[in-house]
Amino acid sequence: ADIRLEPGHGRGAARRPARPSPPEADWRALARAGRHDAALDAAKGQGFAALCKTLDADGLLQLADVGRYGGDVARAREALLALRKRFAGSDAAATAAFDLGRLATGKAARCTTAVTWFETYVRERPRGAMVDAARERIAECRGP
Repeated sequence: ADIRLEPGHGRGAARRPARPSPPEADWRALARAGRHDAALDAAKGQGFAALCKTLDADGLLQLADVGRYGGDVARAREALLALRKRFAGSDAAATAAFDLGRLATGKAARCTTAVTWFETYVRERPRGAMVDAARERIAECRGP
């Protein structure tokens, strides 16, 4: 580990591990700490596309959250689409469909896309934990 001397001290000074800068830091640890901007930078530094190809389903959901909370909707979408492709038919893939719908809501031009993803969730998990929320969001998008 990289060790630095405490500032203002010479020989025999207390040593502490250096803090890694965000690109070298563990993006998962940063995400758990709520530091989503730094986690996103770290994931990009590790190769975001490569992570999308190698992470397990839970890791991809976490990576998508990092993108979303870090303000990069395109990266969140990239992780969710990778999850849907690599883990098709899984509970995590259905959750990714719900999250893709969530990403698309709030933008009137994309409400059709949101409905498609929410309907995908309902079709894939008709008794899923988020089925009521998906149906509510479909109704909101379609309006009165």
